[in-house]
Amino acid sequence: MTIHFANFRLILFTNMHNYFTLFLQLFAGICLAQTTVPKTDIYLIPILNDKGVITYGDGFKLNTPGHYNNQPIFSTNSKSLYFSCISDSFKAEIFECELKKFEVTRFINAPGTAEYSLQYTPDLKNFSFVRVEGDDKTQTLYRYNPKSKECKALTA
Repeated sequence: MTIHFANFRLILFTNMHNYFTLFLQLFAGICLAQTTVPKTDIYLIPILNDKGVITYGDGFKLNTPGHYNNQPIFSTNSKSLYFSCISDSFKAEIFECELKKFEVTRFINAPGTAEYSLQYTPDLKNFSFVRVEGDDKTQTLYRYNPKSKECKALTA
């Protein structure tokens, strides 16, 4: 069980008699947070609109290369889905799924680093993302041009 600091403070102030128990849970949560990743999946469910009547098609699980799959974002042309994925390596990576073929490939290829929080830039032509550098501590905001495959650091 992982307990976040914000939740701990909220519980601590409302349940002072559980202080010692919560401290032990917090300590255990910090230790476990370093060794476990929650297992999450991404499901795609078609939404159909027939003359104002909305129905849902059969959903299916997207086959992904990792255990923790999160932060999905559709391409502006709706042909791809991008998402963050953490596998056994505990490094977050950003993947792309072409929705016509359902092929999953690494979107940003930067071995030795971790990337997450992919978002479109205001011009909708580039992406921004956060990269955890090789020291596993420094986090840098980057801009990524998908046409040229160029990454440029926006923060130092």
